[in-house]
Amino acid sequence: MLKNVLKATVFATTLALATGSFYTHAFAETVYNRGSAAEAETLARLGAQLMTEEDPLPLLISTLRTTFGLRAMAVLQRRGDGWVVETSTGVPVPETPEAGDLSIPIDAEMELVVVGPGLAAEDLALLQAFTGQLALALERRQLRAEAAAFYYDYVDLQTFIRVDLGPISVQALGNVPEAHVEGIDASLDWEAFPGFTLQGGLGLLWTELGAFDTTAGPVPAGNDLPNAPGVSFNGRAIYEWSLGSGLSARVQAGAQYAQGTFKDALNDPVIASDDHWTFDARAAIGSDSGNWELAIWGQNLTDEQYVEQGLNSGLGAGNRTFNAPRTYGVQVSRRF
Repeated sequence: MLKNVLKATVFATTLALATGSFYTHAFAETVYNRGSAAEAETLARLGAQLMTEEDPLPLLISTLRTTFGLRAMAVLQRRGDGWVVETSTGVPVPETPEAGDLSIPIDAEMELVVVGPGLAAEDLALLQAFTGQLALALERRQLRAEAAAFYYDYVDLQTFIRVDLGPISVQALGNVPEAHVEGIDASLDWEAFPGFTLQGGLGLLWTELGAFDTTAGPVPAGNDLPNAPGVSFNGRAIYEWSLGSGLSARVQAGAQYAQGTFKDALNDPVIASDDHWTFDARAAIGSDSGNWELAIWGQNLTDEQYVEQGLNSGLGAGNRTFNAPRTYGVQVSRRF
């Protein structure tokens, strides 16, 4: 018995680290009172596995189903007048609380639904003790953040270089002997409340080209890599809800920012782009199954203008290619 409760304590502590929560001795005591060595062993092993899982919820309920000998188990989220399956294991998957043999509230909007033989009182007590842990695993799923730092050294980097051909210039692909790129990428995905999600991304870049030669002479080291914004950002808000009668709606709005960039290895300011923001939006109605959708959309809603590519001939002539203007439309889709 002491060995069992020690294993359960290890599981509770490990699960606390995996979900970023705090567990008391009460959870381990519940396993101790049940007196099951096999289940204590299973839970201890599960704790170690959860430490490596980005999303611990599927593994958590799968192990619970196997441990208690159940046919199926699902976590349901209330959405409008109906229910959405957050995660499930086994068959048949209960898609409503009424479709299961047992339904245990996780919170005001979520239910743990079980299909299988009736549970003994002590089994039910342990399963109910898990509902708080399931809620915390769901919170971890609803808020995800990632970040990565990187550093690259390039040899003979191929990039755009202006080549002078007597009275005119052309832009051609050329090689720079060496270049360095370092930066940070970060992203955030947060389901603030059921149906409403906020997404964001941030990029930071530091670039440097080594010295290289052109037909007009040598270019010293220190220029920026073309088309590499020092700061970039994107954000999006999405809201989905049920309309009833098998219909659902979705609206979203997004914003993107990019710091100005040079368009060639010479860092010619004449064809460089300025800092710019763009905004987009979309609204759609469709079937809950996703078989069809009707949407209206708009991009670059403020009609922002910035340089995408260009060439300076050196004679007061050349070209600059700009981004697409404000666009909008209607989209109808059908999936078979």
